[in-house]
Amino acid sequence: MNDNTQSRGGRVLLMALALLMGGSVLMAPGIASGADQTQSIEDRLRLQLRSTSQQLQALQAAQAQMQAARNAAEAQNAVLQDQIKSLQAERDKAADQNKTLAQQQDAVRSQAQSQVEASQQQVGQFKQAYDQLLGMAKNSEAQRISLQTQLAQQKAALASCGVKNQRLYELGNEVLKAYEGLGTGSLIKIREPFATTSRVKFDEIAQSYGDKLYENRADARQPVAAAATAQKK
Repeated sequence: MNDNTQSRGGRVLLMALALLMGGSVLMAPGIASGADQTQSIEDRLRLQLRSTSQQLQALQAAQAQMQAARNAAEAQNAVLQDQIKSLQAERDKAADQNKTLAQQQDAVRSQAQSQVEASQQQVGQFKQAYDQLLGMAKNSEAQRISLQTQLAQQKAALASCGVKNQRLYELGNEVLKAYEGLGTGSLIKIREPFATTSRVKFDEIAQSYGDKLYENRADARQPVAAAATAQKK
């Protein structure tokens, strides 16, 4: 566009010179027509040349402004190009950072997944160990209750044996006292064939002592029942 303007200004200047030369040619007949007419043509040509020069100067000034604007635009374009390059560099840097962050995120996610799996495995192991301990605790509690029951039964049996032992001791003393009360005459009466009443009485006393001995015998197979029976008595 500036080249076209400069070319157009040159053409205007050439046309002005041609007119000036043409005026000179026309001045020959002017000599014949008179000095005033020649002076008038020369003045118009000068005026036109001045106007053309002013237009040319205006065009050159406009061309200079346009060149300055072009230079400014080119400078601004260069700045924009630099900014674009800077933005592209920042974009590439951001892309690299995003890629690095994505890799780090994948690594963290993988590590977290591994930790979660390890934690779940440990939880399973702890649960299994807890179930085993719970089973052992239940078995121990059942054994404790069984042993406590057996201990109570043994204590009851021991108490029953003590009671029966005391009763047997007392019964033995009664037998000894009864035996000491039997005199020689009583024994002879018992052995006589016709002393039926004395013999029956002696048999009843012996049967009574036998029943008491049987009732107070210690039976280890039924300690609780024996203890309850002994306590009732």
